[in-house]
Amino acid sequence: MTDHDDAAFAAALRTAVAPDGLRSTLDPHRVLTSSRRAQRRRRTATLSATAGCAAAVGLLAGPLSPRAGVDAAPPAAGGSSGAAGVAEIAPGVTAATDPRVHDRAGGGVVVDLGLPTWEPGSRFFVTVEPGAVDLPLQVWAGDDSDLETLLAGADLSGGPVVASRGDLALVTGPGGDDQLAVGLVLDQEEVEDPKVVTVVARETLRGPEGEARATLDLPVSPLAAGSWGGVFAMRVADARTDLAAPAVRGVFLRDTYGRNVAYGGCDTDPDPAACATVWDAAAGSRTAATRSSEPSADDVAVQVFADDYAANDLWASQGHFVVAACPQERRALDAARGLTRDDDDLRWQCEADDAADWDRWTADATP
Repeated sequence: MTDHDDAAFAAALRTAVAPDGLRSTLDPHRVLTSSRRAQRRRRTATLSATAGCAAAVGLLAGPLSPRAGVDAAPPAAGGSSGAAGVAEIAPGVTAATDPRVHDRAGGGVVVDLGLPTWEPGSRFFVTVEPGAVDLPLQVWAGDDSDLETLLAGADLSGGPVVASRGDLALVTGPGGDDQLAVGLVLDQEEVEDPKVVTVVARETLRGPEGEARATLDLPVSPLAAGSWGGVFAMRVADARTDLAAPAVRGVFLRDTYGRNVAYGGCDTDPDPAACATVWDAAAGSRTAATRSSEPSADDVAVQVFADDYAANDLWASQGHFVVAACPQERRALDAARGLTRDDDDLRWQCEADDAADWDRWTADATP
């Protein structure tokens, strides 16, 4: 496939998922993932050479010298703290607004997110291996000494907190109320100038102004690591509001054209347990069901409604479900708890509802 073909495919995919009611029957997350993996395989030789050069530069610059150019993100907004740049974007939700990106000895990069873990004295790091097709992203927990170890190309003795396929990594604390969500976005050859991702939660939470909502927008920071062009991350803690701490359900990517593609989440992953890791510093990591992999009561109710709608309404369509039918059902569920949300927030959550069962709209769907 030529570069021209790649651009045409990306444009066609964006059109298929544009929020204009004309929707494709293909699952965009799976199509995009397949295309991305194929592209990374074609680039393996080039990436290997690039990684070697990057490692040499990193060794010359010293282990704690961040890469020039990559760290040129705008300063964090009010409320930021720490060299890496973090900010509270909603009650209990802290985003990595300016993570530190370093070359790693032997290839790849180390990202210091600056986000503290739920264990005092430690924070989260990410290593990205551009040549690793299936598990390019790994999440680690440690201090400055552990960062030095990762920069030197070695692994930490306890191993990574989680190793992800690359779309999204979710790490939940043993109590269930703490969570890390971190992900990578593609380079600008496939997604035009990504600046923001929209995180969809399972439960309604309190937004920046105290409003009820189920989505939050996170900044995407530059990351030059093979085909990966950006990184985003947030740490969620129980802010003791009247609404639950959000459990991340999925992520949507926004680009300069305002369109979106389903980016990842436990609902659409072929193996839901793969993105639901519980990390306890004393007991280590384990793959287990968490609030991010278990549908909420509202999720279940909406899925039942969607199946009934598709089976019994002669005019049923994906587009109408996302922009009208699903939001109306969600509004009714909110009203039972005395909540009101804006149309944009409901639309993103209904996009996640629709993505949860991509077979619903296909001719060969299983009853």
